[in-house]
Amino acid sequence: DGHDLLDASYVDIDPATLVAAGLDGELTNQRDLGRGTLTDLLEAPLVGTWRLDHHVDENALDQLRQRGIFRVIVPSSAVHGGVLDPAQGPAGESTVRLAAASPTFTLGATAPGDPVLAAHRLLARLATVATDRTVSARVVVDVVAAIADPTTLGIVLDALAEGSPWFASTTLDALLDASSPTEAELQPADPVDLGTYPDELTGGRRELASYASMVGKEGQLIADSERTLTVSAAAGLDLDQRWGDVRQVREALAGPFDSIHLPAEDTVTLGARDATFPVTIRSELGQPADVVIELQASDRLEFPSNRIPVTLEGERTTVSIHVRTRASGDTPVLITVRSPDDQTLLAESRYVVRSTAISGVGLVLTLGAAAFLAVWWARHWLRARRARNEPSPADSPEPM
Repeated sequence: DGHDLLDASYVDIDPATLVAAGLDGELTNQRDLGRGTLTDLLEAPLVGTWRLDHHVDENALDQLRQRGIFRVIVPSSAVHGGVLDPAQGPAGESTVRLAAASPTFTLGATAPGDPVLAAHRLLARLATVATDRTVSARVVVDVVAAIADPTTLGIVLDALAEGSPWFASTTLDALLDASSPTEAELQPADPVDLGTYPDELTGGRRELASYASMVGKEGQLIADSERTLTVSAAAGLDLDQRWGDVRQVREALAGPFDSIHLPAEDTVTLGARDATFPVTIRSELGQPADVVIELQASDRLEFPSNRIPVTLEGERTTVSIHVRTRASGDTPVLITVRSPDDQTLLAESRYVVRSTAISGVGLVLTLGAAAFLAVWWARHWLRARRARNEPSPADSPEPM
């Protein structure tokens, strides 16, 4: 049917600002959520082509290229000389195909009182470009949907579809795929200082990933949090608005994280070297959750595994911990419950393992000591008995 639905970020972003702030990962989040939304609401978009409203630099184009964005439409002010034809934009060790959208060919850039006149003025400018060049020009006709008059849009689209001796319509895909030896020189970008927002956003993303590792990637809280974090990267938001969006997500996730509990402390007594003791985890999540128990103790205790995956099914889950004691006495054990990705601490407790079992070495030493004492007492008793049976010197007869 001759139309292309462009791939797009979820919200209008400034890639140069995000990349300069170390948030290049947000380009991936914007791509995935934007593409998925277009597919769900309209149709699958023309993958790999983005329309950008801000100046970009080589680093930003490189990060876009690494995420499969190989073609971009930028404002003509972003390219030195405002080139009309598609060109190669520098992107690290490679390039991306770049086309500039000039205000000259933007429908709705201004809002004149006569929509019919506005349409014919645009068509006249297209014809003028054709007569001023010895080779065909490939230009992008841009539409500002918020202010473009439907009458103007209808006239222009009909004229482009019908064609004329001076211009013919084509798809953006075909326009950008046409070979071009021209290398674009980018105008400088001006990244915005985002303050502490990058650290806040990184923390919010990390906590959301931890929660997803516990309960899976489905669920309303995850979907809402993902959208809110993605919206926070919008170029039109000030720092307070960005920060507020992220804090909203982190506060919403704090509730589930605070719903996992361990006993504050406990003491368990073991009468055998190889034994088990119970650890009870209480969950107020109201749904199954995967967690990991981690155990830390001195070498007086030996655990078959210091990391035990557990699924919390209800309000209380009791886990039997296998342990081997190497010495008798009290040994402290630090017990923590973490998210499966190890990024979020959910609960912590300190147990004391009291072992009354005697080790093999201790048993040998004890038996040896007992045998030694038995021999000593036996010899002592025999000496004492002989001493009692022998006559004393006072009872011996005097010599004649």
